[in-house]
Amino acid sequence: MARQYVNPREITEHQESGNGFIDGRHEESVGTAASCKDSWLLQKSDIAYAVPGSHGKAMVEGTGSFIKAERNYHLVDKTLLIRDVLLCPSEVLLFTRPRRFGKSLNLDMLRLFFEKASYDTSLLFRNKKIWKAGSAMTQEQGKYPVIYLDFKEAAAFTFDEIMNKFRAYIAAEYQRHEDLLASPLLNKADRWRAQEILEGNVDSIDVERDLYNLCRMLAIASSQPCFVFIDEYDVPMESSREHDYYVRMNLVVRNMLSSLLKGNPYLKKGIMTGVLQVAKASLFSGLNNVRTYSILDEQFSEYFGFTESEMDEILYYYDMLDRKSEVAEWYDGYLFGGRKIYNCLSVALYINSGGKPGPYWVKTATNSLIGDMLADADSEVFTTLTDLLNGKEVDAIIDTSKTYDSIGSDMDDIFSLLAISGYLRVRNPIYVDMPGKLCQVSIPNREIRSIWTSEILNAFSCFGTESAVAAIKKALVRGDAERLRENIHSLLVSSVSYFDTAKECFYHGLVLGMVSVLSEYKVKSNRESGLGRFDIMLIPENSKLPGIVIELKTCKENSTGETLVALAEKAKEQAISKYYSEELKRCGVDRIIVYGMAFSGKNVEVVSAMA
Repeated sequence: MARQYVNPREITEHQESGNGFIDGRHEESVGTAASCKDSWLLQKSDIAYAVPGSHGKAMVEGTGSFIKAERNYHLVDKTLLIRDVLLCPSEVLLFTRPRRFGKSLNLDMLRLFFEKASYDTSLLFRNKKIWKAGSAMTQEQGKYPVIYLDFKEAAAFTFDEIMNKFRAYIAAEYQRHEDLLASPLLNKADRWRAQEILEGNVDSIDVERDLYNLCRMLAIASSQPCFVFIDEYDVPMESSREHDYYVRMNLVVRNMLSSLLKGNPYLKKGIMTGVLQVAKASLFSGLNNVRTYSILDEQFSEYFGFTESEMDEILYYYDMLDRKSEVAEWYDGYLFGGRKIYNCLSVALYINSGGKPGPYWVKTATNSLIGDMLADADSEVFTTLTDLLNGKEVDAIIDTSKTYDSIGSDMDDIFSLLAISGYLRVRNPIYVDMPGKLCQVSIPNREIRSIWTSEILNAFSCFGTESAVAAIKKALVRGDAERLRENIHSLLVSSVSYFDTAKECFYHGLVLGMVSVLSEYKVKSNRESGLGRFDIMLIPENSKLPGIVIELKTCKENSTGETLVALAEKAKEQAISKYYSEELKRCGVDRIIVYGMAFSGKNVEVVSAMA
């Protein structure tokens, strides 16, 4: 059995409270070494309070430790996930959700419920909903061996580095189950192999087979089949794509999962979590027993993020029911399987700050894939992105089974990734005669709208420092064409090499990303006005600010100087002669600045005039 820590003198029974949360006055000292991330020993309570002097515990802000969350924080009861996992006929389940929606905490909860330990872990669950679900559920508690792998940090620059990490994870699981691996029920060869790994011979570990061997040995030694939990299983694949060893990584992980999860008579159930589903045609080829539950599936939808009723309970607990409309404006809007869901990390940070709204979800995940996709996107994509920023709902085919190597730069691929990653709300999915579903997508809430410019439109633009962005904004609003040219040129010079061969649609996206950070403006792109279609228009929401029209041109040659100036003048004159500013005038804008911009590689010229 897994080695655990407990101080029996300090264990007390949980006392059930009406709201289903732990009363902070009743504590048990329970710690665990049951996974590599649980090496700390929680010997006494370390309660965090939401507000100094408050009796209410703070909310969990991102810990993946169920023990720590259950003892020291205000914890929303998601334990009926245990029941639904047990009743689910699927042998291997994959839950795909955006980062920070409670996947890791749920997986650690499942581990602690099922894993046989040296102390009574039922103390962690006796005041939870699962304990009222009947004896068929409670008799499964603390009964099985568990293999738990956390791949959150399984990113590396090279294939060799990540293979060393895999070997370290496997060695840690062998060490965690050292007592069971000494069982006389194992044959001599198995005990010898386990001892070799336990003595530190990590280099000898066969990543593709030694996990299966561990599963087999644990099942034999405990006379029970083994659960296998893998958290953030897709992180190694994302890292390998970014650092150009995807093919080798795909082969290793595919073989490892196949041996561990397919046709394994020693397996009770396998559960994996991640953001992006790596489809069966790629990583899961040969694995026909994996059932994926994505943001489009109704089943299990209530267990990741906070539901409407849970949000009401949370606000009531913290005496913040009068803030519900503000919380909804900032953090509501997601639909998982048609169910209304709140972002749990952002809600927790909002509560713990005393009710100060803000974009707390910012930079919770890498966006290199999004940036790469946008770098090759066409003008239609950027037009639609602008529509979304302006609060519109658009139609898109959302395919949650996209693979890392199959995602392209067309609109449906981009929107599928944005939806899967948590940047879009998906509504009214309809089956169509093609992969994915026809859905209506929109930006879910104010938090995500504020994040879009920094993490989506600017994901590919390498803006650098915030001061550089501020300088560009200042020059744009003041009509200072020369200063604007200098700042954009500095940006291009310090940015990545694909500017050397970029098309006009890319520069369109670059400028669109720049101007989208202007919160005082409504941004429009590729719309009819006057006698033609402008590239970008900024409609001020403050009457003291000018309206802005931007027209773009590009040269294929590496042009500089007079050639680019002439092209920029041509762009400006086109905007003036075709009356692109008419829409601004109809909106009552008196002061209008027209910009002509010409790009060639990393060179740019900017001219301006008043319309």
